[in-house]
Amino acid sequence: MLVSATLGFVCGVLVVGGGFLHSMTTSRTGLVQTFKLSDGRPGLLFLTPASAVGRTIDAATGRSGFGHVAVHPCWMGSDGPLLIESDIRGGVRTVPAANYHGRQGALVQFAERDLPFVRGVAQGILAAPYRGRRGGIHCAEAALLCTPPRIREKIEPKITGKLSPNSLAEAFGVKAETRKEVRNLVEALRY
Repeated sequence: MLVSATLGFVCGVLVVGGGFLHSMTTSRTGLVQTFKLSDGRPGLLFLTPASAVGRTIDAATGRSGFGHVAVHPCWMGSDGPLLIESDIRGGVRTVPAANYHGRQGALVQFAERDLPFVRGVAQGILAAPYRGRRGGIHCAEAALLCTPPRIREKIEPKITGKLSPNSLAEAFGVKAETRKEVRNLVEALRY
């Protein structure tokens, strides 16, 4: 059963079920199973920890269940959809969406009209370094930079503590219970 309830627009972000989600697939038990993305709608993908580093980030920033966030600028590569992420291994870079197959996550989508802004900022920060506490751009900073200004000005005051995937997710109203498996994400992102 496909659920695509529209409760209204807040800051240009489609709000569904109290969070900033577009649509989701539910099973008979009501558990969310997979992402369904609209064509041409950029956004942010909050992901559960998949490594010791991610679990450490989650634990140090409130244990809300998110250890990483990536930007969806609606770019396609030779291997399918690309996301923008930043980590200690490569700084800000593009990665195939397939890297996140099978992970738990939550999606925030912006309006189609935000696509030029998100793409422009994403292009501008590519190859920026990540040096942890010493500087550079970490994943939550990259996500916040790619958030359209009219949305960012409403989100920034809601960020509590140090900027992290957890604090950013909470500012957007994304809760741990909205996580679902990122299954077939490559196909969902094709357009």
